[in-house]
Amino acid sequence: MSLAPDSRTLLTDALQPPAGFRLDTAAATTYSLDLVALLLAPLSFAMHEHAESIETADPIAMLESVRRHVEDVTVFCQAAAIHPTPYRSALMFIEDSVVEVAAPREGALFHPKVWAIRFVSDDRDYRHRALILSRNLTFDTSWDTLLVLDEAPSDSESDVIDGAPLGRFVAELPGLALRPLDGDRAGKVADLAASIGAARFAVPEGYRSGEIVPLGMPWSEPLAIEPSNRLLAISPFLSSGIAKGLAAGTRDLTLLSRPTSLDGVPLADHAVAYVLDTAAESEDPGVSQAGDNSDYYTETNPPPQGLHAKTFIAERGWDVEVITGSANATSAAFERNVEMIVRLHGRKSKVGIDSVWQGSKESPGLEQITVPYTPQPVDPEAARRDDLSWQLDHWHASLSASDPVLEVGVVDGDSTSLTLHLANVTPPEGCVTRIRPLSLTNDAEARELAPELTWGPISTRNVTPFLAVTSTIGTGTGAVGRTSAIKAELRGDLPDRRRNALRDVLRNANDVLRYLVFLLSDPARGQDPGLKEALLGERWGAAGERGAWDRVNVFEPLVRAAAEGDSAVDRVEVLLAELGADEELIPAEFAALWHVIEALREEDRQ
Repeated sequence: MSLAPDSRTLLTDALQPPAGFRLDTAAATTYSLDLVALLLAPLSFAMHEHAESIETADPIAMLESVRRHVEDVTVFCQAAAIHPTPYRSALMFIEDSVVEVAAPREGALFHPKVWAIRFVSDDRDYRHRALILSRNLTFDTSWDTLLVLDEAPSDSESDVIDGAPLGRFVAELPGLALRPLDGDRAGKVADLAASIGAARFAVPEGYRSGEIVPLGMPWSEPLAIEPSNRLLAISPFLSSGIAKGLAAGTRDLTLLSRPTSLDGVPLADHAVAYVLDTAAESEDPGVSQAGDNSDYYTETNPPPQGLHAKTFIAERGWDVEVITGSANATSAAFERNVEMIVRLHGRKSKVGIDSVWQGSKESPGLEQITVPYTPQPVDPEAARRDDLSWQLDHWHASLSASDPVLEVGVVDGDSTSLTLHLANVTPPEGCVTRIRPLSLTNDAEARELAPELTWGPISTRNVTPFLAVTSTIGTGTGAVGRTSAIKAELRGDLPDRRRNALRDVLRNANDVLRYLVFLLSDPARGQDPGLKEALLGERWGAAGERGAWDRVNVFEPLVRAAAEGDSAVDRVEVLLAELGADEELIPAEFAALWHVIEALREEDRQ
């Protein structure tokens, strides 16, 4: 792990399987979740070219990678912390992967940012990886940290990090869910928890030992930082009590935080505070952030850029302890919230504060992108807005936890209706709440809170369990607003919804062929040269031209996959069943080839 400002590790790179391996199963945790960011994550598992945004993603590659991995990836997020992202039909494929949860302690939040991953090779050799982050699964462009822990070789003689705490944490995630996981998904999470709990991870370079430490679980101890000679605390949010405690435990305290967080915190005489230079706040300050859903920011609703890393570096003599992960320097994080941190231990000469703050000629330190904090008058309205913001967070989470049911009405051609049934939940005093299906983007479709709300007639393509909830509390310039999404139980789902979403992307025969090429690609075995050339688009004609079927050979890779028992053939079978006998999409010559494959598979079964 490096805190140098010129180092850059992308989550998309960290998710890619090792050579010769493919994704087996993964569980991720995040406070807030952008559903489109989750759509893009499987591109990394499939070893396709990653995309920074939905606009730059190849829609066919994205669709294939999502469908390939959706049953094997489960994301646990804080209830009502889903971003109200613009809806697209492909989101229906990840609906079951999204699990809203609630922290076990009263008044606490579910705030960890973790990926627990198991990869597998053709020889059924497993390899585990743990990612410990400060960043949510969103498109935010903030300054964050990412620690990658890869499983150590079984014959390693070096010190290792025990995976047991991570395994216990993952095992207990389904118990925090607002609604039970289905049997297959729950079984995969339990199996992953058992195997990753038995894994041993290599200690990051420069350190000699480390521990994975979940916080906020019933069996967890509060976070404590032992007294030190010198302490660097990097945290976008601070509470006065924790800042006072940090100062009391060291003779030399350096704080790096946000200006608005430092404004309300008294600093000890031996403490000095810094903030990011405005030039370092964002790579592109002019870019609009789609996930930005409020005009007022708190620990539970941070801005989409600027400082978001959470790391503490404590020097004790010649030794150093680094604590990194999701925990802010707040009482909520230290005492109540579900968080995930890693403690790393090393020598001051290698990973001490100077190496991070001052850096070197080759790698500049944080000093280069920070400026001394200049105290500003405390906003007298800040505490009141904090309280109102917390009330809205709590209210939306209560709505999500009240078992909302979204019932699909009678289908009439391409139209239907949705009826939302809500339990008897009471909003905060003075709060106005409006709700709409996430797929209905017109504000006029939002309905004011009531025990039963109906939308219709609507297109069957707009059926979704995700609801956008907008609440406002307070009056005039003192009002605080929040929009988030929650997930309802969908009853009476439409049998053709999956096929319709598929047809929204696969519009012609060439699209289907490209999909098959992606589908037959296997990251564990390397890319078939012919398929790789096809993926680069060198053999494609116009969108409506079917000549590409003559130029791209998928038959040989398909026969080889069938002979080797590759699961890709099963995915081809599912695809063809969903598309049906449509010669505009599946040429007759390929249908004939598929019958040969089916015959070969039937012989193998006998």
